[in-house]
Amino acid sequence: MKKYANLRGKSGVDEYLITPTSIKIKFIKNPSVYVYNEMKPGRSHVSAMQGLALAGGGLGKYINRNIKGNYYSVE
Repeated sequence: MKKYANLRGKSGVDEYLITPTSIKIKFIKNPSVYVYNEMKPGRSHVSAMQGLALAGGGLGKYINRNIKGNYYSVE
């Protein structure tokens, strides 16, 4: 897992891991790792989330606005 840059300082995202078909996210207030993939919430959302993770900003807001509980699994 890679530490999320959190450039805006307001995100609940702590760490992430990008794979070719998914993104795994660990939030600050929850030790579980949430898996988002091509099945859930879908390729376009995963691609957007991967870009935001690499940019270091906007990922938490994107999840809150567009994804909410639409994740594939929890590890």
